[in-house]
Amino acid sequence: MREAIERLEDKSSARRRGAAKKLRKIADPTVGPQIFRALEREIKDVRTWETQYQMVMAIGECRYAPARDLLRDMAKRPIVATTLYLALGDSIVRIGEVEGEVGESIAWCFARVGLGKTSVLRHHGHMFSWIRNRRYERRLAREASWVEERTVLAVESDCLTVVFEPMGALYEIEPGETLTIVFKGPPTHPGEIRHRPDYTSVSPGLVGYMMAFDSKGNEIDIYTGAPY
Repeated sequence: MREAIERLEDKSSARRRGAAKKLRKIADPTVGPQIFRALEREIKDVRTWETQYQMVMAIGECRYAPARDLLRDMAKRPIVATTLYLALGDSIVRIGEVEGEVGESIAWCFARVGLGKTSVLRHHGHMFSWIRNRRYERRLAREASWVEERTVLAVESDCLTVVFEPMGALYEIEPGETLTIVFKGPPTHPGEIRHRPDYTSVSPGLVGYMMAFDSKGNEIDIYTGAPY
């Protein structure tokens, strides 16, 4: 790692770029200051954008928070090699993770699109990961008040056809077998079972979900009526 740090000051842009790429893979927070100083020197030459790209990404991997202002300042500038915006967006959001400001970092990056620049978060997987996590947290909070209801359907002689609504999939309960229906949703209406002359329909509530299990405990695909 020491050799890579020393090569950040090499006269060759290709060697500096290689060093930054290596340090990016190592992702050691202790080398953040050295990469930061190297980037400060590198941005003075617009021709070395590829080297700048690797340095910016390395800073992001190291989560070096003191570099945030420099990265944001770079994102405000007109850059011919727009790929550099992607690296800036990636690193700004990664640093935001450390500071507990991921949402603010993402919002800041999106605001740059209004300046007519390439979105620094276009195709940015980290952003979508953050969004998924927030949605998951909200879903958990909502489901905390849900109830679970279990109903066992069984027949002694004739077969019973069960229709999974609204999918329309069918499942046949043979004599001596059972089908356990599990509803999970708000206490007011987790799900519904309707017994009709020729079949029984089961459907989840408007909010929530439904599962089904056969006599052996195998889960039934409610979209096809077949075991998983």
